[in-house]
Amino acid sequence: MTFRSFSLAIRSVLCFGLLAILVASLGLFGLLQLSQIRAQGQVIETNNVPSIVEADNLALQLARTRVEVLRLLAIPDAATVANTRKKIDSINADIGAGFGRYEKLVSGDRERQAFDGLRQIHGDYVRYTAQLADLIGAGKLDEARSLIQTNMAQLGVQMNERTEALRKINQEDIKAASQHSGDTYAQATSITWMVIALALGLTVLLAWRLTLSMTRPIAEAVAAARTIASGDLTQTLDTRGHDEAAQLLQAMQQMQTNLRDTLGHLGHSATQLASAAEEMTAVMQESAHGLQQQNSEIEMAATAVTEMSQ
Repeated sequence: MTFRSFSLAIRSVLCFGLLAILVASLGLFGLLQLSQIRAQGQVIETNNVPSIVEADNLALQLARTRVEVLRLLAIPDAATVANTRKKIDSINADIGAGFGRYEKLVSGDRERQAFDGLRQIHGDYVRYTAQLADLIGAGKLDEARSLIQTNMAQLGVQMNERTEALRKINQEDIKAASQHSGDTYAQATSITWMVIALALGLTVLLAWRLTLSMTRPIAEAVAAARTIASGDLTQTLDTRGHDEAAQLLQAMQQMQTNLRDTLGHLGHSATQLASAAEEMTAVMQESAHGLQQQNSEIEMAATAVTEMSQ
């Protein structure tokens, strides 16, 4: 099936429709890739960065708790111990609120495991803090010092490790999201350039084929019209197709056939007319010969009458 199987209107609609579909597909693909990049950016903005901020805040509050615990041991008088315990309770309340905020941001199994471990270790540390305050209040400084150097020091190291693990997990998520966004951008760029090249090539091809399918049959029709005008009615026209140019060539072929038939009829009529003219000439020659004979006879009769009269 060729272009000339369709009319010019359908041909134009198909070509421009194909280009429109290609351009629309490219636009939709670009929007999809941009939405994916934006989604990764939103994850970083609304989850990873706030998680790092909350992890740093938890690390800071935990460090303050450890400082206040050391203050209990360094200044064991009753008034300082009471004030320090209130401050530790206030810090623990802030840490509990921080745990509540961070829990809403947990997005993976590794992060969940590190977060739950940190909260459990902090709970143990709080219990040891209360036990430490009781020992200091009872004047058992050696036992309090031993508790800090053994159990509480180990818990402090573990809390630091867990907060650092949370920070690293979110940093890795940010790096992965950034890498994914970069890969998406590179893929979108490559595909966009490919589609642009395809659209340009297809545009040139369709324009060339569409123009050729219209100009070639029109040129053939003009040449045929000139040949017919010069009196040559024997040429063969290419009337394949169903478009307007093919219909024009078909009409010209029909006109050429009709003219050839008309000229044939005229030639036959001229031949018949020439035969009739020859017959009429022969009849007129016979009539003239008869008239000549009559004139001769009349002249003879007149001569005879004249002689008789003399």
